[in-house]
Amino acid sequence: MAEFIWLIHQQYISFAAENFWIKMGWDNKNRECSVEAEEGFDPFLDGIKGTLFFQMHRINLIMFRLANKHLTAAAIPIKSEQIPVLICIYKGNKRSQQEVANMLHRDKSSIQRTVIVLQKKGLITVHPDKKDKRRNVLETTKKGKTIATKIASIIRDVEAEIIEVFDAEEALNNIQSLKNIADNLEQIGMPQAALSAS
Repeated sequence: MAEFIWLIHQQYISFAAENFWIKMGWDNKNRECSVEAEEGFDPFLDGIKGTLFFQMHRINLIMFRLANKHLTAAAIPIKSEQIPVLICIYKGNKRSQQEVANMLHRDKSSIQRTVIVLQKKGLITVHPDKKDKRRNVLETTKKGKTIATKIASIIRDVEAEIIEVFDAEEALNNIQSLKNIADNLEQIGMPQAALSAS
């Protein structure tokens, strides 16, 4: 469950921070800002560096960079942005696409594109609910379960690698501080579906 919550939180960090940085001209693929410096603009950027959004985005980029390094080494056959969908299906088999979309705070069409990819790779199946034929449910295949388990292990490795940067007490304090921030922010910004999931 911890791996699932980690991915859900990463989705929200990415969603909140990335929308902000897109407006600022941030090129997420190349990890650089494309907004040209103008007279009087540097002080503004200096001020932005001290914001919560900026620090959240930094953490997000670093964690996903480390995760991608481990994913590549383990030959995981999907992209990092597809992982939350696979894990969400794995942790709660027989969820509908809409339920997955609600939990990850993504639009249904985005989830549908990922579902098609995962289905083509043989990681999930899509079939009508036995109790409600109008509702399609998603389930992981044997291969999908294996990949999801590997991903969960990779996430733990990434977290261990990050924690090693701090001493034990500092790590606990930082985690508690981040938890407090997340708990407080949930009261103002996180959809109820995601709150129920965690």
